[in-house]
Amino acid sequence: MGEAARQIDIFVEQHPQDAEALGVAAMVHLDSGNDERARELAGRALALDPNNLGAIVAQGSLALNVQDAPAAAACFDRAVAKNPASGRAWLGKGMTTLLRADPGAAAGDMRQAVKHMPEHNGSWHALAWCQLLDNDLAGAEETFNHSMEIDRTFDETHGGLAVVYALQNRPEKAKAAIKRARRLNPNCFSARFTRRCKTRCRRRSRGCRRNPNS
Repeated sequence: MGEAARQIDIFVEQHPQDAEALGVAAMVHLDSGNDERARELAGRALALDPNNLGAIVAQGSLALNVQDAPAAAACFDRAVAKNPASGRAWLGKGMTTLLRADPGAAAGDMRQAVKHMPEHNGSWHALAWCQLLDNDLAGAEETFNHSMEIDRTFDETHGGLAVVYALQNRPEKAKAAIKRARRLNPNCFSARFTRRCKTRCRRRSRGCRRNPNS
């Protein structure tokens, strides 16, 4: 448990009827990876205040973690209705929409998330991948480039651009982006993903040349 989680636990022990503190504590434990504690705290907060935003978002995130899209959607819809400026709620709503295999609509939700959390790089990446899945390659490239302005040292930004370049059939730019990503992190997921895609495309291309009717 991190220091923030320890401190918030001390506070809620001293103030067990403080719904706002319980909702914040639920979010802190959620971000610390302690889902069981987050669920308990969110339940306590909602018992005191059924409209507690932090607790609603925490419950939606917990539902999303187990891919329960209906439960997650219900929570995030409540959250954005209560506070349309909650970037965290829009991010959860977007991830839930993506889970329902609607990347175009998910991108719309993610645009709201980055509007209200403009410095949160993870939200920009989520938007970029929604755009990729929706075949909006130009939009994804623009979004990854914006992410680069926030942090040029994040390997997944370079790797994400490599995916875009590969899909745009810009092999030299893809190769350079993969190198930058792997230099920052040899295990960069998106760089490895791009390399696999390029390998499969080359194999498919060779197969098509051998069998023009394939």
